[in-house]
Amino acid sequence: MKFILCLAVWLLSSMSAYGQSSDSKEGESAAMRHLDMGEYSSARRIAEQELKRKSNESIWANYVLGVCHSEGEGNLARGLFLVRRAKAQLIDKFGRSPVQDVVRRWHRRILMREQFVLAYLDRRDEQLAILQEYDDEYKGEKSYYRIWPLLKLGRFEEARRIAHENRTSDKAYIRERAFNGLMAIEEEAGNREASYTWGLRGLKDTRSQSCIIATNLALGARRTFRFAKTIEHDQTALRAKDKSCPTSPNSQLAAMYLVFGEFQQSLSALKALRMAPRTADMKVQNEMVIRARFVELLHALGAFEQAAVRAQEIIDEPDRAGMVSTAAETIELTNQILAWSVLNARQEQHRERASARPFLDALSERKEQLKLVRTKRSVARQAIRLASIPDNLEKVIRPYMTDLMPWFGADIIQVLGHGVMSRIVDEARAKETDFTDTAGAFLDVYIGEMAWRDDRLIDAIKAGQSLLKRLPRTTKLLRLRIRTWLADALVKTGQTDAANKHFHRILETYPTALRHLRVRLPVKLSFSGPRGEDIADRLRDSPRLRIDDDAVFRIRVEDRDQNIEICIEGTKKYGCGKLDLTTLEDDDNPISAAIDAFHDDAFSPKIEMTQSDISSLDGRAIRSDAKQAIDSLIGRPRRARKAKTKP
Repeated sequence: MKFILCLAVWLLSSMSAYGQSSDSKEGESAAMRHLDMGEYSSARRIAEQELKRKSNESIWANYVLGVCHSEGEGNLARGLFLVRRAKAQLIDKFGRSPVQDVVRRWHRRILMREQFVLAYLDRRDEQLAILQEYDDEYKGEKSYYRIWPLLKLGRFEEARRIAHENRTSDKAYIRERAFNGLMAIEEEAGNREASYTWGLRGLKDTRSQSCIIATNLALGARRTFRFAKTIEHDQTALRAKDKSCPTSPNSQLAAMYLVFGEFQQSLSALKALRMAPRTADMKVQNEMVIRARFVELLHALGAFEQAAVRAQEIIDEPDRAGMVSTAAETIELTNQILAWSVLNARQEQHRERASARPFLDALSERKEQLKLVRTKRSVARQAIRLASIPDNLEKVIRPYMTDLMPWFGADIIQVLGHGVMSRIVDEARAKETDFTDTAGAFLDVYIGEMAWRDDRLIDAIKAGQSLLKRLPRTTKLLRLRIRTWLADALVKTGQTDAANKHFHRILETYPTALRHLRVRLPVKLSFSGPRGEDIADRLRDSPRLRIDDDAVFRIRVEDRDQNIEICIEGTKKYGCGKLDLTTLEDDDNPISAAIDAFHDDAFSPKIEMTQSDISSLDGRAIRSDAKQAIDSLIGRPRRARKAKTKP
């Protein structure tokens, strides 16, 4: 009897508190250490070995493997399955209310991991159910986790109540979640000023050391039209030590620098953004958000071919919306409009190229135009579907409430039509109670551009002149878009001198707007050199030029010494396209190639690049224009990489 008792004591001492052998316990400890250190491959190897030995019957191994899949590899569905299998095994063995302390710790851990993965998947009803299960057993100790799913479900009052209960907690990390939640609640409820106010209080409470509070406050500043503050708050976020931002604040900085027309700063922010480390689970949440910032810069710089490839990737593989307060359908709609805008510009680029070629040579360009017409229709259908979701379109066109920036977002007019847009502008205007005049001015941008597109030119001129007085001067790209259609309306009504003042501003800073809006610049032609006259004749067909012998702007064509240069001149030299004839292939047409270079270079912004800006990521100095510098940061488009691997 004594021997049997001793044997029982020995057997129990070799088992963990929840019934596993000492070898298994050592494996559990090692796997959890690797998880804590972010060494997912090592943790996965140990867990898989355990599951193989136990025929998948291991609570800790299923949990560890679930974390490796969801967090280490971004495979959320597989991760959720494994975490739920661990939970089922624990409940089957110990019940839904375990007694032993070690089992209760595992129960807590598994429930919280399950709700995390559900959050990443944006499955909010299920997430709330798990949090309720946790609350039933552990009595409200994690109530602040309910704020985010409640606001995503539009249950704002419940979310506010929980946030207010937690913002006075004695734990700093709980207060941070509460203030961040209050910002997001008011933002999603459409209350611009309230969201910003809660952000200021959160920034003060965290002593400016919370990245997530500061970067969301920058969003609040954008939505309350405090544009200078957006830069200040995102720079505060970059200095914060807690690294709580799921996406680097450089993403927002890149977008805002573009709003300001500061192309070089946007490029620098994108460079820093691409170098910021991200975990695999974050990549499935924000990769396309980051890529959209690159597409926007490429679009503004006239690099339409590169932008079009990446825009297609964005709409083909949308991010999950688990880590942002914005609804998935809102993000998708903004992405569809960005893609349509880029594809529309790419179509116009093919039209420019067709104009530079003889009839038969131009057929391939016209074929590409037709392909893009079909692609644009497909994108437009998706945008219309998403716009039909209640309140979705209204939120998207309310200025700066989403990532649809008005400098390109006004293209939504062409996607949805003037009738729909007129109605939704009125509905959006009715919702603007905090900043009625400023928000109303941005909404009037749609009204003014629709008048221009309808050839109601007098109305368009009045609207454009009024908008330039009312809109903040910092919104440079939008103002230049307005100047573009305003100048076109002035030309068509015979007010050439007034139009030229606007064209001068456009050519100085943002000539890409002429391509975006398909506007012609009034010019006269001059030429020299053996091919000069032939080039000038071909330029008469350019969709960028309106030939007028009395124009103040001139296109100068110069052909000499194996170089062709085509420049836009007026009170100054604005931009040129230059072609080195020695770089051409034998079957290249020099006239067509020269005009292509003119369209692509003379109608794109110029960036004064610093040495650091024109270095590739491996440190090699390169001589390039802005578009090539960007391409060195983001690499070749996916399709190009695949094509290169073919024999």
